[in-house]
Amino acid sequence: MVSRAKALPSLSTVNWVAISISALTLLLSGPMGTAACLLAREFPGGGALAALALLGLWLVSLLSAARFDLMVLVAFGLFAFVRLEPAPSDALFAILLAVGLLARKLSPRALEGSSLIHLSLWTFLAANLLSAIGARPLQPSLRFLAITVYLVAFFYFVRMYVTSASRMRNVLLGYLISAAATVLLVGLGYLGVGRADELFLGWGVRAQGFFKDPNVLGPFLVPLVVFLLDEILRPRLFPGRDLLKLMGVAAFSVGVFLTFSRGAWLNLGLALAAYFLLLGRADRARLTPVVLALLLAGIVLTGVVVQHEGL
Repeated sequence: MVSRAKALPSLSTVNWVAISISALTLLLSGPMGTAACLLAREFPGGGALAALALLGLWLVSLLSAARFDLMVLVAFGLFAFVRLEPAPSDALFAILLAVGLLARKLSPRALEGSSLIHLSLWTFLAANLLSAIGARPLQPSLRFLAITVYLVAFFYFVRMYVTSASRMRNVLLGYLISAAATVLLVGLGYLGVGRADELFLGWGVRAQGFFKDPNVLGPFLVPLVVFLLDEILRPRLFPGRDLLKLMGVAAFSVGVFLTFSRGAWLNLGLALAAYFLLLGRADRARLTPVVLALLLAGIVLTGVVVQHEGL
């Protein structure tokens, strides 16, 4: 009985994270209450929506503290769903950053030894702030500054989170899920399933997914093509399943081609060229037929789509 009592954690150890998160949510209730009043004046039921948002914030924060790695996976899994701003992943990353620091799920020590990077980022932010002072109109400049601050915070979040191979695997798995879901939705659009062509194809023909512009989807897929090729040669995070990796390389490459974005095509070509230059001769010989076959398939498929759509 005594040994069992010693094994149980104290109440303060168990609950301090939940109490901290609840306190943070309570602090946010002031702005949320103001938003509720404004919404109630403009829209019927706006106050109820704000109350639900506050409740959701509290629940997601507690869930993030309890299952932090799972919520990081979910956040990266929502990476490609950015048609609305702020996107769901943006809100979730902001919560995860706050919860991760409170619950010590993030490692600030991982930021040590990167003085040049920190100096560059903060100099860039300071330059953004100075440029916004005399800007007219001010709103676009403030919006750009807010986005820049968010991206810097996102960089710090990833740097403090990825401290092991398992966490890197978690991040890339979410990224892969997000990209695979996007390519699937684009495929449904080309097959004419329901209203998928209106929702996921730009101008009825260009692969777009839940991005605002096809020119954004292309660069989103490019890193995964290179990553999967490298995993085929040197499997570290996802051993085995080479056929599945090849299918992923093919699907994401075709996705880049179907954006009909010259910038995305150039991005993919330069990324593959740079990657090949870094490879040894033996690895380069192994991958060359695969890459050539994928490029040929992408060109043929693009030609078929162009002919079918009468472009």
